[in-house]
Amino acid sequence: MWTRIQILYISIATILVASLFFCDFATIIGPEGSEVSIAYREKVPFLILNIMAFTAQISALASTKVRFLQMRVCIIAALLLLGFQIWIGVDFFTHRKEMVFSFTALFPLVASFLDVMAARNIMLDEMMPGLTGLETLQTIKEITPATPVVMVTKSEEEDIMDQAIGSKIADYLIKPVNPNQILLTLKKNIHRKEIVTEVTQTGYQ
Repeated sequence: MWTRIQILYISIATILVASLFFCDFATIIGPEGSEVSIAYREKVPFLILNIMAFTAQISALASTKVRFLQMRVCIIAALLLLGFQIWIGVDFFTHRKEMVFSFTALFPLVASFLDVMAARNIMLDEMMPGLTGLETLQTIKEITPATPVVMVTKSEEEDIMDQAIGSKIADYLIKPVNPNQILLTLKKNIHRKEIVTEVTQTGYQ
């Protein structure tokens, strides 16, 4: 289920990025009320960033079966989109008096947020072709130690569980897994700080 949500996030981000090839960036209003539209593709830096971001998005969608690679590509795409958004922001503050900016100017920021959400949590199956879940977990932790990883397995062997816990896994689910278990696990790992803060504040009231 979480894999489908991640694919949905990336798909929406890809659509937003692709739409910028066909959208206007801003409209210049002339002294006599005349209007001239400027498309993203007409500004070379925007076009280059858009092509790079779109390529990263397509790569993220294409690497669905290689979750570890997909996570890294999503992070790259998010950084590219953040750079795109900053460049748009600079143009906004420089030309805000003579231009009316389109709402699409926020698309890179929204797409970047979706890519980060897609890369935040990783769910591993212990029995996978190629690298096992534990081997993949160790590789992920070497590169991005702060990324929460949830392992899903039908094995109840204590040794596997001990190795997973020793590798600082965020959670460990035994198959068959129902959707409610996945939702609770994601809520615990994604919204842990918010929940702790809310409960603490409620306790002081």
